[in-house]
Amino acid sequence: MHEKQFAEGLLNRLGQEKYELRMFRQWRHFEGIIAQILLLFWAFRKANGKINISVARLAIPVILRNIFNNSKVYIVWHYYAEEDGKSWFLKNWYQLFIKLARLLPAQKLEIVCVAPYWMNYFKQQLGLPNLILYPNLFDTEKYLEYRGMKKSNKIHFGQVSSKNDAGLFQLAAHLHAQGYRCYFSTNVKEYAAKFAHYENKYFEFFEDYLIEMASSKFTLAFPKFAEGWNRVAHESFLVGTQVIGPKLGGLGDLLYGANGHIVASTEEAEAIIINQEVQAINYQFLDKFRENVVGLRQK
Repeated sequence: MHEKQFAEGLLNRLGQEKYELRMFRQWRHFEGIIAQILLLFWAFRKANGKINISVARLAIPVILRNIFNNSKVYIVWHYYAEEDGKSWFLKNWYQLFIKLARLLPAQKLEIVCVAPYWMNYFKQQLGLPNLILYPNLFDTEKYLEYRGMKKSNKIHFGQVSSKNDAGLFQLAAHLHAQGYRCYFSTNVKEYAAKFAHYENKYFEFFEDYLIEMASSKFTLAFPKFAEGWNRVAHESFLVGTQVIGPKLGGLGDLLYGANGHIVASTEEAEAIIINQEVQAINYQFLDKFRENVVGLRQK
């Protein structure tokens, strides 16, 4: 969604009469060396536009395809975490991309960041020039009708993901023992399941997901490592449900700006829930992320 929004915003800025937006995406999962090589070759072959936008994993073939022509490349890089379980090859692949990006001028390559945290990290820690901040945008109007819903005794644990902190499962057991209904949300039907202390709840329709979250007392956002921008947490704020989470990556920027609960552990989150420490959401901050409001921001 973020890449699509960026491409559409760039198209509007440059003029739809001059450019045509063409989007390519692989929907299947690629495993194994041969499959990865085929994916990289596919990215190289498709990167034949005057302007090319790519995710970071496919950056190198896209850059190489356009390094000696008059075309430009935008690489959208949501986050970079050493501890996220990348293979040896992928770690070195990103290091090669970083070295290549340091050499190229802004006329040839710019890196699109989703949060201020990553703007600073890429610049200060990785020494990358030519950075653009383009945040996730939201159609705020579609969320407004869900604000003010009556809260029931349930806690939203965020989206089903292998990236979630393992401490959430112990927290679910503690809250369940005190009468709370705990659930993770998912739009993948195969993930739906009921366990002793929590449920993986499948939502076929986006509206049902919003209703369930808007009527929850809190949403928890606890990734294992710093990520780009937590859309579920942002949507929770928009429907009027307070969010609790650590100051990690773009999530920290979101929690600070929206006046969420910033904690260092799931134990602190449990205390906030039990004591019902609700604080006002800063909707003025969230208004900055309305669709059709934010343009390209560059540093």
